[in-house]
Amino acid sequence: MSGSMMSMNSCKHTFCFAFSLWCWLGDAAHVGRAAAPASSSDVIRLTGCIVSLIDDVTLAAQEDGLLQELAAQEGTSVAARDVVAKFDDRQADVQLKIAKAQLAVAEQKCANDVDVRLAEAEAAVKKFEHDNALAANARVADVVGQVEIKRLLLGFREAELKAEKARRDLDVLAGERQVRDLETDAAQLGLDKRTVRSPIDGVVVQRFVDQGEWLKTGEPICRIVRLDTLWVEGLLEAAVYRTDQVEGRAVDVEVALAGKRREQLRGDIVFVDPQIDGNGRFRVRAKVANRRQGGHWVLLPGHLAEMIVRSLQGS
Repeated sequence: MSGSMMSMNSCKHTFCFAFSLWCWLGDAAHVGRAAAPASSSDVIRLTGCIVSLIDDVTLAAQEDGLLQELAAQEGTSVAARDVVAKFDDRQADVQLKIAKAQLAVAEQKCANDVDVRLAEAEAAVKKFEHDNALAANARVADVVGQVEIKRLLLGFREAELKAEKARRDLDVLAGERQVRDLETDAAQLGLDKRTVRSPIDGVVVQRFVDQGEWLKTGEPICRIVRLDTLWVEGLLEAAVYRTDQVEGRAVDVEVALAGKRREQLRGDIVFVDPQIDGNGRFRVRAKVANRRQGGHWVLLPGHLAEMIVRSLQGS
């Protein structure tokens, strides 16, 4: 991806700490645990499940430079490949033009094989002269002196070497053309780094700098999170359920909203932790498709939700 330096930080360390604390409090608060089946043996409900981000991206400067444009405003929705920020690219643009001009010159030199054809033609003439002298001596002994024969042979060998050198020079020019081609790619990359693009569809939730600031490589510009797809995680009792019973199962996720409203979303279990914690439970993670309602996302990171796992395997 040409574009931006980014650090794909899914808040793993922060989430692991929060999740560990949540697990420790689980015995007292009874959150994230499976309740008794609501209606049949193939349905279980996990209450107090944690909603968290899948994609949490901090975009950073890839080159030192002046931040010329900053389109990222907190609360702004962006699509993947949208321009978030632009740095002063005048010098990078000139360097690219120079590289392209040098490449064009190298391509012209590489395509010019006149020296090769001329040397080969000269070698053919010298060979013809030498062969004629040998043929004349074959008809009439010593009609052409041996010194002249050797001179003609030397001229032929010299012409052959000139042709070989011309071909080698053309190969060198081809190599130089490849170098110029790579230099053009490098210059294009340098120009592309002056434009910072979002790697995901999401929302800008934090801005670290202002337009007109001088940034060094690696300095953060803004943070973008993806809200159209989220994780929902809960705990199951290992003494009651096996991990293979819930792997790949479809789930319904219910969340309580303001005004005593409840909304339900669909998802699938994509990960079942093979490890059992100290309280005899294992972690279940579902990937849930979020949706907008009234211009706002229904499910938000930090929500506590209820996850209903249906059609258990081997129950």
